[in-house]
Amino acid sequence: MTQRISRGMFFAAAACAMAPLLFATIVGCGGPTPGEPELTNVDLVFGSVTSVSGAAEDGDPERWAALFATGAAPSDADRPKYATLGFGGDSEKATVTGDTAKATITVTNADDGSVVGEVEWEFVKEGETWKIKSAPLP
Repeated sequence: MTQRISRGMFFAAAACAMAPLLFATIVGCGGPTPGEPELTNVDLVFGSVTSVSGAAEDGDPERWAALFATGAAPSDADRPKYATLGFGGDSEKATVTGDTAKATITVTNADDGSVVGEVEWEFVKEGETWKIKSAPLP
């Protein structure tokens, strides 16, 4: 005995079978986008550097503490100093050794962009996240 499948049932079954492929094509598999370079440890280290001013300015203690290694966040009294400055650096001057890193950070005045000085910051990887271990100001 043969069963006949209606055209509608055939297309419904085909759509269900193709849905995972279509989803993977649209959403991706979580890897880097083709043509975009994968982020390096140095990129990830500098990601925390560029967030310091905003985190200091918005006053959210959890956001502030999340940038720093456990117990390493500057005090609440010092946080406003970081809000008036900009932080950046040259990734060529950064060194990563295992789960620690050092980078020369250029500190600028947030109002006019003038360079205030350069300092060396230290970083540590906690789990899969790079955190600031030491962030002295000039």
